[in-house]
Amino acid sequence: MTSARRFVVLFTLVVLVAWLVMAVVVYDALPGQIPTHFGPSGAADAFATRSVGSWFALPAIGAGVTALLLWLAQVVHRKPSLFNMPGKEQMLALTIEKQQPLLDQIAMFTTLIATSTLLLFVAIHYDSWRVAMSAQRGLSAVSFTAMALSVSGMTFGIPLWMVRFQRDVQAASAAMASTPRRSS
Repeated sequence: MTSARRFVVLFTLVVLVAWLVMAVVVYDALPGQIPTHFGPSGAADAFATRSVGSWFALPAIGAGVTALLLWLAQVVHRKPSLFNMPGKEQMLALTIEKQQPLLDQIAMFTTLIATSTLLLFVAIHYDSWRVAMSAQRGLSAVSFTAMALSVSGMTFGIPLWMVRFQRDVQAASAAMASTPRRSS
């Protein structure tokens, strides 16, 4: 694992643990009704009776998605053939040494998706708490910004990364093809 990815994973795990602790700490102070959905305007438009299920559903889903993405980022080094990416066959034809920087790139990208997804879940859950406590009426600018960044990241970031990744695979393949092979 690269040091940059290690830092992002550690940051993600700290945020995840802090979120879960916050959810547990504030649970007893929640009122009888808590928001469970926000409409397009950001206003809370569905409520549920406070229960462990209604309050901890979002953290459970967020933790599950984050764990799955972090696990996938780790698995890519052991089983790259399981992943679908541009230039997959060309990448798999590379030597293990030539594959490593490309696999590191996939792992980092997947880790960043995990982190951004977690931050979006945290922002929405925090706003749910604030609405439940009557401190605000709907989603905050932070949640809308997190949503905008997630959507724009998917819309622009993924295609741009895929083009870059394919270019890097082609460059590694060309470099390997131009390297003279040693005879045994």
